[in-house]
Order: sequence, then structure tokens, then C-alpha cells
Amino acid sequence: LSSATASPPGGTELDYLNTELQSPASTSQGVTSMHIRQEIAIEAPRQTLWDLLTCRIDDWWTHPYRVQDRDSTMRLELAPHGSLAERWDDEGFATWGQVSQLDPGTTLELTGPCGMGAVHGVYTFHVQDEDGGVLVTLTHDAFGPIREDVQRTFEDAWQHMLARLKELAEGKLAYGAEARTI
Repeated sequence: LSSATASPPGGTELDYLNTELQSPASTSQGVTSMHIRQEIAIEAPRQTLWDLLTCRIDDWWTHPYRVQDRDSTMRLELAPHGSLAERWDDEGFATWGQVSQLDPGTTLELTGPCGMGAVHGVYTFHVQDEDGGVLVTLTHDAFGPIREDVQRTFEDAWQHMLARLKELAEGKLAYGAEARTI
């Protein structure tokens, strides 16, 4: 600690700094949390859904739910701490998260910012059998400097991406370049 730091009467420099760090004026935005849980029933075999969820992520995680507004691709490395990364032509990239749990055919958990910068998040896809197909449950928990409007934005984004995943799995939407956008 610098000797130039003034301590209040009756207190120590450490007491003064702790008070300053906890005051609203010393931070531009406080730490908040977000919790999202969504489910979608999909009439498709588990393996079809799992393949889309993990190996064909670029087909359902589309614009505008990416960092770049130009052409980019989403790729998921299915390994411990494997990255979910968006890559673009000039060798640029953004890491959306890392695989923190994988139970093939059942659970994919990613840990990372999910496009929110200094935010820590965990987002999980859980797949279970249901009559005529599968039920996909998405949970997304995050904490950090999250603006008030972010939860609603993510709720809408996940809803659209899960709807696209459903359309692809059920064969109602073509893969790749032939796919229409939502």
C-alpha cells in the first residue's frame, strides 16, 4: 500500500480500501446472475439430435447469434476442455466456452463466457428419451457484470437456436448452405 493513501480517522488503510471497493461509485457495474432453463421436444432419434448438437453445431448456431456479422463457422472439439470456437477467414476467432462435461448422447456441458466477455457461465444440454423422440433441456447459468437486458436477449436467442435444432433434427430444414434462416 502506498503511504500516500489516506486512511480515515480511527481506521487503517485496509479498512479504507475495503470500504472504497464496496461502494457503488467504485465499480461501473455490479456482479449479477442469470438463470435460463428451456425445454424442447424433438421427434427424432437421439443419435440424429446428438450429431446435430455436437458435430453440426454450425448448422443451428447461426447469425445473428455469433460475434462476427460476416461469414464464420462454429466448431466444437469433443475432448476435455475442448473449445467451442467461432472462426472466420482472416484466422480470427472467438471462444464461446470449453467442454466441462460430456456424456455422449446425454449431456454436453460448456463452461465459458458464451459471448459475454468477463462473465463466467455454464450452459448445459441434457437429452433424454421421450415418446417419439427426445426432450432437450437447456440450462444457462452465468454471473458477472451482466446488463439487465441480457437475460431476455439470451432467452430469445436460445429459443430460436433450439427451434432451429428441432427443425433440422426433424428434417424440416436443410443442412448447410441450403438451409433457410430463422
